[in-house]
Amino acid sequence: MTKKRAVPLWFRGFKSSFKTWDQFHDAFHAFQSETYQRFTTRSTTSVPIRNKQIVTSSKARKRAGKKPKKDVTLIPEKDWKIYSKTLVCTHRQPYEPKGKGKRNHNRVRDTKCMARVNVRVTMTLSGSWYLCVNASDGHNHTLNKHSFESYAENRTVKDVELTRAVATLHRAGANAQCILRYLRERTGWFFKFGADLVCSGIDLVWICYVCTGKKPFLEMFIIWCNGTKLLRKLD
Repeated sequence: MTKKRAVPLWFRGFKSSFKTWDQFHDAFHAFQSETYQRFTTRSTTSVPIRNKQIVTSSKARKRAGKKPKKDVTLIPEKDWKIYSKTLVCTHRQPYEPKGKGKRNHNRVRDTKCMARVNVRVTMTLSGSWYLCVNASDGHNHTLNKHSFESYAENRTVKDVELTRAVATLHRAGANAQCILRYLRERTGWFFKFGADLVCSGIDLVWICYVCTGKKPFLEMFIIWCNGTKLLRKLD
């Protein structure tokens, strides 16, 4: 009897199986936001490559005079394009300095974190296919809202139509105050900036930079909506 793998504490509450990759990605995206975790794809294996590996392994066993452990079953390529994905914590990314300065940075993301998630296509006893999700190891850093919101990936532009509307207003000659007023009227939301940005009127400056494409002198410009980042500058 196979011993069931223990679920890491940081992964508890997340489903272990999904019917499609889209379902997994949607659920995992929400899970990361709720638990203040950020993962990136480390490796991906396609179904054709996996099927080739299965056939090659079966032929090698036959040449060696060994009996196959079980019948060779290939993954249906018409239903699945990706066989597996390995996702690792963003704090496992190696730090690559962009300049030649000697100043030490206190917020380097690379902590050699070993937390990882493996997802692969698996066949049930009845012959149907699904995604099996497993997690391993653990985080070697704190998980909190402040750190999560500092990741550049979480400050990207999400609402394409809204940014297009802002760009159109700018081309028509609207100033930053008019654009901000339009955003508030259009969405019904009150925009404000987080405590990490203390400059007054920075939201208006941010809108100008988004429209004109000028490079701002600050690292982060964030518009908040009920506690959720809606927009940021384009790098």
